[in-house]
Amino acid sequence: MDDDHLNGLLKKRFWPVIHSSLEASNYVCLPESNPETEWEENQKLTRSLTFMLSDGRYVFFKGTLKSTKCLIKLKSWRIYYAYK
Repeated sequence: MDDDHLNGLLKKRFWPVIHSSLEASNYVCLPESNPETEWEENQKLTRSLTFMLSDGRYVFFKGTLKSTKCLIKLKSWRIYYAYK
């Protein structure tokens, strides 16, 4: 499994499903299209794709989908903020 395969898994197989689900939430989804993948510093070849949800003013959710030869993992963070 090489970098192109991992990139394809993230962008062509998983991103369309994630993106359509996020759009259905009626929140702003970032990136809006064409997400970029990044290298992860790791002992294994790892690619990651990060996405966020916003209410139009603030980002309140950040998720990262990571893919290696043996594992696909979703890491998520809920971001809390207070309105003034």
